Amino acid sequence: MKILIIVLASIFTLVAGMFITGLLTKIDSLTYQVLQLQARVRRMEKKEENR
Repeated sequence: MKILIIVLASIFTLVAGMFITGLLTKIDSLTYQVLQLQARVRRMEKKEENR
């Protein structure tokens, strides 16, 4: 009975770890995209000022 609980716990931690890693990667790419967008907007504003 104890072995079963240990196996289940290890599987759960594995899945949770994978889930958290996936979330972090998603958040990372999202922040990157937002930063890219901000940079683009700033460039556009500078172009408008230069005219």
